[in-house]
Amino acid sequence: TALLGAAAAVSGALFCRSSLGFAETAESLKEEVQKVAQIWQQPHQLRIVGSKLEVDSVSQGAEQWQLRITEAGKGAGRPAAFAAREDGGATVYGVNFDSATSAHKPRIGKRVQLSLAGDEDDTDVTVNIEGINGNHFAAS
Repeated sequence: TALLGAAAAVSGALFCRSSLGFAETAESLKEEVQKVAQIWQQPHQLRIVGSKLEVDSVSQGAEQWQLRITEAGKGAGRPAAFAAREDGGATVYGVNFDSATSAHKPRIGKRVQLSLAGDEDDTDVTVNIEGINGNHFAAS
């Protein structure tokens, strides 16, 4: 619906210009709609907050952007995933999960922590599981 609203606003503005002919107006409308529809190519800042997830996106175009998805709620340390690209370089990504700060509790053990970070060439993963009766498992 936001895309349709933007297209309607752009078309209304273009049709109000008396100096443009119909063919020029149609071509201009097409260009404007393409800009709105391809948001990853346009500078933008977007935030969507739902009952389970929060999505944040900031972009200066295709060469520099950031996307973050966080578990909804308050406080630091909430589970999150991100991907980013700066100055046309490699895309980096990461995931951080700690069941102690999440609404999602583990089915095994008392606490599960997962940390993942990487880029197109390398990925580092750390897993930590605190079990019952002092049992513990960790891997990197």
